[in-house]
Amino acid sequence: MQFQAKMRVKFLNCFLLAMLFGSLLFLGGCAYNTTSILPTYIKKIYIQPFLNNSFRPDLDDKLMVAVNKEFVADGRLVVSSKEDADAILFGEIKQYSLESLSYTEKINTEEYKARILINIWLLDKRQDAILWREDNIEAWTTASSTSIGGLEMNVENEAINEVIDKLSRKIVKRTIDGWSNI
Repeated sequence: MQFQAKMRVKFLNCFLLAMLFGSLLFLGGCAYNTTSILPTYIKKIYIQPFLNNSFRPDLDDKLMVAVNKEFVADGRLVVSSKEDADAILFGEIKQYSLESLSYTEKINTEEYKARILINIWLLDKRQDAILWREDNIEAWTTASSTSIGGLEMNVENEAINEVIDKLSRKIVKRTIDGWSNI
């Protein structure tokens, strides 16, 4: 009886050790990296109002609000005033397009593609140098017409908001994580 009890304890110890080792391997491979490519002294960022070279006058404000919200949600950089900031994010909306993708039998547009193209760059205030620049970042989505005569404004605005959200996530990821394949 004593021998069986020792064997059970030995088996249980080996099992627990194997589970611990397996858990460490699993967790080690699934770690989420929250490090930043930015210099360690950059803690605050100012988002310069975006230049808008598109025909839609509201895009710059929408993008500015979305990027601010995304930085706040991320939490790794504090959005601050220009005077207090360690870095300044600049951006330029190069283009907004709304193109037809498919048509009805009566040659009315049935589906549209909303697309925004931007350039962004980050200035290190301490070094007075551009840390990085990315040109021709784009985001797009499709929208379906809900009326016979074409795209309604609220559907277009929803599509624009979706594109703006995609761009704001890309901008924050590029700024903090340095993902250049955005």
